[in-house]
Amino acid sequence: MAFSCTDPAKSVFSPLVGETVRRVLLTEDKETIHFITDACRHIFETENGCCNQVWFAAISGLEFLIDAEVLSVEDKGWGEDEWDVPGYEALQRGFWTLKTSKGYVDLEVRNSHNGYYGGYVVYYGAVREPRYRWSVPHGQCDVPAEITEDFAA
Repeated sequence: MAFSCTDPAKSVFSPLVGETVRRVLLTEDKETIHFITDACRHIFETENGCCNQVWFAAISGLEFLIDAEVLSVEDKGWGEDEWDVPGYEALQRGFWTLKTSKGYVDLEVRNSHNGYYGGYVVYYGAVREPRYRWSVPHGQCDVPAEITEDFAA
């Protein structure tokens, strides 16, 4: 099977299709997730505006992702705004399901906002291993940590 880290995709997570995921890493702020495959590091980021915050809130079924080939991605979209969630002005949830050679993995992304700003995830790109350094503003380095089990915010 031919490999390409840069093929255009319909779903933001489609670049993972055909890849065997070995590790998953998440930055401390939960705004960037890394999928380490045999070929490269796929990086996905949440996009925030002036009046919202977007983050990776949950992964369920991680044991079905590690050392498994991603066969397909289902983009389940963003839900309706929730106005009665304590601690948020408005909350919106987005969901994706990765079908792998071992089973199914669910990803949840949340967008906390003022009722106007939508959230989204972008494919930042693929980086060949092993040379890689994740840079963030102000010269700091937000090094992603490995995720070894399911988590939920």
